[in-house]
Amino acid sequence: YRRESESSVTVAHRKGSNCEFEFQAFSSVRDWSEKNDIASYYDSVIDIKLVSSLMYTLKMVSESYFEGVFGRVKELFKPVNRSLLREYCIAGKKWWQFKEFEFVLNHSATEVRQFLKDKEEVAQEKAFAKLIAPRFILEGRNPGIIFFPCWLVNNPYQKLFYEALHKEFDLSIQGFDQKALCREVINNAKGKFKFIHLHWLHNFFDENDPSVLANTIDTLTYAKELGFEIIYTAHNIVSHDSDNPALEREFRAKILNLVDHSLAHGNFAKQKLQDEFDINACSIDIVPHGTYGDFYGDLIDKSVAKEKFGVPVDSTVFLFFGNIKGYKGIFNLLTSFENLRKTRGDIYLIIAGRVLDNTLMPELTRRTKDANIIFRPGFVQNSEVVEYFSSADLCVLPYESVLTSGAAMLSLSLRCPILAPSIGVLPEVVSEGVGILFHSFDDMEQAMEAFSMEQIPQFSSLAFNQLLNEYSWPNVIKNVSFLDCIEN
Repeated sequence: YRRESESSVTVAHRKGSNCEFEFQAFSSVRDWSEKNDIASYYDSVIDIKLVSSLMYTLKMVSESYFEGVFGRVKELFKPVNRSLLREYCIAGKKWWQFKEFEFVLNHSATEVRQFLKDKEEVAQEKAFAKLIAPRFILEGRNPGIIFFPCWLVNNPYQKLFYEALHKEFDLSIQGFDQKALCREVINNAKGKFKFIHLHWLHNFFDENDPSVLANTIDTLTYAKELGFEIIYTAHNIVSHDSDNPALEREFRAKILNLVDHSLAHGNFAKQKLQDEFDINACSIDIVPHGTYGDFYGDLIDKSVAKEKFGVPVDSTVFLFFGNIKGYKGIFNLLTSFENLRKTRGDIYLIIAGRVLDNTLMPELTRRTKDANIIFRPGFVQNSEVVEYFSSADLCVLPYESVLTSGAAMLSLSLRCPILAPSIGVLPEVVSEGVGILFHSFDDMEQAMEAFSMEQIPQFSSLAFNQLLNEYSWPNVIKNVSFLDCIEN
């Protein structure tokens, strides 16, 4: 019955009652233990749970109920085996819990109340200090960039981008949690950093809580008053799964009014920023999504990779890689694959990535039972990425909407050709030598069939070399015009 969150029923009930339910619960457990002649060692287990739970209750209960609850808790603590509890707390590295237990036994309700308040204040200070601590640090000679949010776990894009800027311009760079965008961090950064860089703006507002946007605007306005310049990278125009696109555009526009420099991944994205938010073209730099270089390691032999997935060496393997959401069109791909499978036994489909929309899972499970479909839901470890792309003959992006695509650049970085929709910035990246563009899902299916029958010209190693050079990070960051004044 314990759920340690502000929204839980038990927390709300503890705060607004004398917690009789909890005392009854432990009384019932004691009765059960005695009536059923439970082994004596289990009394220690009950003691440990009782101390842990009732200390939590004392921290939650409201002022009006505290003294009454405290008196009952203190009486229940008296028969607890002190030496065994101490031994448990030492072994479990919970010495703080034993200290709390001792304090309750030896002090008054008023003293314990103040003790717990003081502890809570210290805990909040530590939690805030942890929240505003940088997650990513590059030391440089020149005042540089603090960026929000710092998302390095699932995608190395930010790491590669900022390492390139650091190397070229010798910038100091730090990355923070999105909730760390506050005046305290801005004050700490003053004099050491010049720019605040925002990614994925949906982190800085909440359609159900206007105060989140208000705090963002307040912090950014304060930062600009101190001389900071605001950078924004347009990874998307509006969230693909937004419940209220019009309201989201309104919120985004308010943030973008404070932005000094925008980065777009292509001409299409730049034009969308101009059209949707009336951003001055002169303040937008086209900085494409760079390659992943050798971040994921070297490719392995294709025949070895295919054997790892249990598919014949001479088969055609299509790959869908990345997070799975509705707009990414996974069912369009499955429909095309199912149609081709009616006459083909030598084609395979590998689907790998986290299913971020759980409503898709039942249909995904049902439609991936074909022996020629390998469905690997979940996070793909960095060490496994090259295995997927080494095994694939063609990476398919059946997206229904997209502005830019990290999966496309990942596939191209690993020299795996792609089949992608002719939307967003993809037509600016995908040339004939490295991939195929489609204009409808019928086109996509026809291209898959033609590819599997070797009716499409061979992709070019030279084309891959040219693309990987063009989109290497040293070349990509040359387009960041507002850093030209910095001496490297």
